Amino acid sequence: MTADNKPVIGFDVDGVIFDYVAGFMEFAAARGVRLGCASDQVDSWTMTAAFPDLDEDQIWAMIETFSEDEGFGRLQPFPGALETIAQLVSEYPDYPLVAITSAGKSEVTKRLRAQNLEGIPFSEIHVLPLGESKYDYLAKFPANSLYVDDLKKNVDVAEKAGVTGVFVRRSYNTADTHSRIAHDWNEIAAHVRDILPPVLSSESEMAAAI
Repeated sequence: MTADNKPVIGFDVDGVIFDYVAGFMEFAAARGVRLGCASDQVDSWTMTAAFPDLDEDQIWAMIETFSEDEGFGRLQPFPGALETIAQLVSEYPDYPLVAITSAGKSEVTKRLRAQNLEGIPFSEIHVLPLGESKYDYLAKFPANSLYVDDLKKNVDVAEKAGVTGVFVRRSYNTADTHSRIAHDWNEIAAHVRDILPPVLSSESEMAAAI
């Protein structure tokens, strides 16, 4: 991942940085789809409660359409997300910030994803097809790296790859649990600080080298 093997701070995007469910439901409602609940009441990742008139295949087809809609490039961040990421970057300036997001395979989707992440200093952004495993990318992370995701299966994949996982609690994943759960960005930051080795000042590094 990097030549000097610094630990990577890895983030999923949808459901972690951006409120994907709210943006997707807004997209659907604008197209006349009846909503069955508020975005923070969606109780499963299939989102069937949000769209009572649609089956899972129809919802998935709409997800694919949304991934190439301009609204996908304008998703809103969760409270504290951008500020906390900026703070973490200042605390760990030498640790690469990497996004791994299963958003879609088209060039339109990749453009919209990059557009939405503009302003966040990611050193790498990997946009995978919808539903694709993140293992091959996570397996390239150096030792002591971490990865934050809102889907338990992706946290499990990270740990299988030797990366410490942090599981972000959302309304649609309450059936799952993990040893490291974050309910908001303050808790995400607390986990990051607990996992990563301390960053020594240049003076401390020089003293240690003598």
